[in-house]
Order: sequence, then structure tokens, then C-alpha cells
Amino acid sequence: MVKLEKTKVLICAGGTGGHIFPGLAIAEKLLDQKIKILWMGTKRGLEKQALHNKSINLFFSEFKGVRGMGLWRLINFPFRLLVEVLNAFLFLLKQRPSYVVCCGGYLTVPFGLAAKILSIPFCIIEQNAVMGTANRVLQPFAKTIFLNFDATTYSSYKAIPVGNPLRKEFEDLVTTPPAFSRNGEQLNILVLGGSLGALFLNTRLPACFSLLQNENKKFFSIVHQVGNDNQNEVCELYKRLNVRAVVKPFIESISDQYQWADLVISRSGAGIISELMAVGVASVLVPLPNAIDDHQKRNASILEKSSAAKIIEQNTLFQTKLISFLCSINREKLIDMAYKAKELARFNSAKIISDEVIKELHAKIGRAHV
Repeated sequence: MVKLEKTKVLICAGGTGGHIFPGLAIAEKLLDQKIKILWMGTKRGLEKQALHNKSINLFFSEFKGVRGMGLWRLINFPFRLLVEVLNAFLFLLKQRPSYVVCCGGYLTVPFGLAAKILSIPFCIIEQNAVMGTANRVLQPFAKTIFLNFDATTYSSYKAIPVGNPLRKEFEDLVTTPPAFSRNGEQLNILVLGGSLGALFLNTRLPACFSLLQNENKKFFSIVHQVGNDNQNEVCELYKRLNVRAVVKPFIESISDQYQWADLVISRSGAGIISELMAVGVASVLVPLPNAIDDHQKRNASILEKSSAAKIIEQNTLFQTKLISFLCSINREKLIDMAYKAKELARFNSAKIISDEVIKELHAKIGRAHV
């Protein structure tokens, strides 16, 4: 077998954890094979935080998306795309990766197109139930297309459903049954708004918990992840409402926090959906209403159809519906939801994708020696 120590793989993933963490899961598998990892991300996202202490060379792209961003950006987009494809072309010529992994999001487009021009094989990874615009653009040129969900809208017939690549901490839970607190009548609730926090959940949930605590005598232990810029405001809101909660900007050991929880209240990005299934935990899902192609609601529906989650939409009835649901649940119901979530989990996705990358690297090296 040809050694791959000097081989480079570029991973394009930036912005939110939904793109970054699947890329990181694949990177960890490739690093185990002594493959050198280059990473193209954004300065605005979680890349620095997620990749610290990793043997990964991090680079940044200034490219920005276009959908939902106004007429001028739309008019200017073809010129900007051409410039960014040229920049990506020059970057690939300089760094000379043997393979490119595109994890979705706008920054992958110029690098996928430049890779095609240079005959560098690349794959795309679609985490959501509706294929994103960037992946739709790159799909005809990709060597391989990997999907999280079987019935992904706009995906090619050549696409391979493998699940969402999960970090090692979640892969280790493959044989672990759902975990539950043993706090008597008190339930542990974990609130997640995605890796960057969610303003709606941050501002509405403290009041909901206050009403439950004061009027319905429901007792909860609450951990609330609020994003990097909102901790002080949310802490003050809980304090003013006399609700005890642990407020964190970002949760490092997220799998441990999931296992602590009896119920998760969250947005429904693909990363969180996959983690809920991997751990096996009941959830209330609040899809982002302005998500492109309404993909968060489509993601959430996969869990709700299996009775593993409850969807409560962000509208004027949100507080009433959430309080009604929280008043109606009991531990037996949550345990049933948790096991149904666990039944949907797919593991080994990162290994399947990294094995495909490694196979292509060996084939490319073999062709070079013919």
C-alpha cells in the first residue's frame, strides 16, 4: 500500500458548526492516516475555536453568499464568483492538494469549480434534507456526492446516503442506550440555538420557564447555550425572572451535555438533528423560519414523523404551544421519544467518506506511477 504522509487534502467548510463539525470528523480520520489537512474557512465563523489544537493548516476565504442578500449582491455576484474562482485556482496551484472535500456552504463553490478545472477530484457532503444551493451548483462536477438523509430534495440519483459525519465523541456512543437523569420529578432541559446561538430562543425561553415554574409548579434544571455574544443579556434575563439556569456561550463537551438532558429545545440544523439521533434524546425543534428552502423544517420533520421530536414553529403561538407541551410530558414519554430518535441514527459516516477519499488518493498515486 502506498504511503500517504506527504499527501494533502483540502477541506472547505466554514461559518456554522453544521458545516464545520462534519468536516472536522472527516479530517480526524484522515489525520490518523498521516495525511496533511488544509482547511479553507471564514473569519466570521467558528473555525478558529473548533480547530484549535488540531494539526490543521487554516486558511480564510472572503467569498460571501448571495441568496436572500439583496439585489446589488445578486447583480455583482457573477463578477465576484469569477474573481473567487481565480483566487481558488491560484490557491490550489500553490498548495497542490490531491483531493478536495466540500462540506456545503457558499465558500465551497469557487474551490469546487477550480478543482474541476485543475482535474483535482472532489466530493460534496449534503447535511440537510434539502440540498443547498452551493451543492446543487457543484453536484454535476463532483467525483462523489454524500447525503445525510435518504430522500434529499434536489440530489442526484448518483448520490450516496451515508448519514452525517460525527465527531469521535458521538461515534463512541454507537452501542450506548439513551441516558436519562434520575432527579425524581425534575427534568433536565438543554437549550441549543445552533453553534452561533439563536436570538428567538434566547429571548423567549426564559419567560416560558418562568411561567411553568410559577403557575404550573414544573421543576426543571436548565442549561442554555446562547452563542458567544449573548451570555450577559440572557443571564440577566433569567435572573430578573427568578429562574435558575446555567448559561454558556459555547459547549465544548456537547455529547456529555446531551447525555445529561432529558429534553433538548433547539433549532433544527442538520448537525443538531444528527447529534440528537446519535445520543438518543427527546427534543422540541423550532425551525428557523427564514432558512433557505425551509430546510430546517424538513430536517425536523424527519424526527417528528418518527415520534422522536415535537415541532413548534416560531410564531405568536410559540409560548402557548411550548408550555402546553411541557405541561403534558412525563418521563415515560420522553424515554419513548429518545429511543425512537436513537433508532434513526447512522454511525461510521466519517469513516465511509474518509475511506472513499483514501481510495481515490491511492488510485491517483497509482496512475501517476504508470
